[in-house]
Amino acid sequence: MTLTANDLARVRLATPDDEPELIELVRRMHADPEWGLRDARGLPFPFCADKARIAIRRATQRDRSWIGIVGVAGSVEGSVCLARQTLALSDGQMLTEVWNWVRPEHRDGRTNDVLVSFSLALADMLGLSLVLATMTRERVAKARAYEKRIGRPAASLFLYTANSQLRAVA
Repeated sequence: MTLTANDLARVRLATPDDEPELIELVRRMHADPEWGLRDARGLPFPFCADKARIAIRRATQRDRSWIGIVGVAGSVEGSVCLARQTLALSDGQMLTEVWNWVRPEHRDGRTNDVLVSFSLALADMLGLSLVLATMTRERVAKARAYEKRIGRPAASLFLYTANSQLRAVA
């Protein structure tokens, strides 16, 4: 699927007015049972609204971050947050996905595809490589959508949680 003019019209950049709804959206994402990051006890890491607020404000101020939203204010279907980062051992830059989450009631539509297309278009516009990941314990539609659009994964991620056998592979 390519990003059409109609699809592009569905994505808007987040503004400071979107902050309260985005905080609730990422809180809900964090509580989603498919979200795979877990602590050593196998429990989801605690949600930190202050850190979410900082990430959202950076993006709404276009400080090396952007949030693409599908949906109108008060009725957001999903969003993607992308950050321009430098590599750990290089001055090279890349665009990384901080989150891409679609509300469950909108997962059967094109919302995720539109957000992925937005991510690819931003990477092309900035001339940067894009790192996308899906953190889940099961292979889900999002991972299949990434593979369909981008190709085979370039890497595997293994998560070992101390004192348990829980593993997440993305």
